[in-house]
Amino acid sequence: MPRKPDAPCAGGCGHLLWRSSTSGDSPKCRACRKRDCDWYRIRELGTCTECDRPALAKNLCPKHYSYVWRKSHKRKDLPRGVWISREDRMKIHERDHWACGLCGMQCEREFKYGSVTSPTLDHIMPRSLGGSDDMDNLTTAHWGCNARRQTRDFTEFVICLALENTPSTSAS
Repeated sequence: MPRKPDAPCAGGCGHLLWRSSTSGDSPKCRACRKRDCDWYRIRELGTCTECDRPALAKNLCPKHYSYVWRKSHKRKDLPRGVWISREDRMKIHERDHWACGLCGMQCEREFKYGSVTSPTLDHIMPRSLGGSDDMDNLTTAHWGCNARRQTRDFTEFVICLALENTPSTSAS
């Protein structure tokens, strides 16, 4: 049996709302929160363990939380801001004849943000699965193809892409 909205809006409009663990004592609908200018709910998580300001998450204020996050998510094997030089990037694009290694179509000659046919570099073996930034592990790929692949296996994605582009022959 499906659930039904069961909490009346505390803003006085009469809408029924879904009750949840975060709705608090007096839940309001979106329209009433917007009308009463309390669109953003204030959460109390305590104080920062470093400076006694209001905490954002993990008992840290925004300043200290962002410092901890950046420290834990930094790429440790490369200097800050360096991934691959422009010359090496061009060598890889020329080696691959500016063709996408995933779909086989030609890439544009310059990167335009937001264009799905812009050239990017794709890791054949993703870094998350133990791949490296060596030139042998990099191939040219369209920005759109690279985004669609995510961290899937290279050969598995190429086979799936080929099956998608193959016209289906249905026996009628």
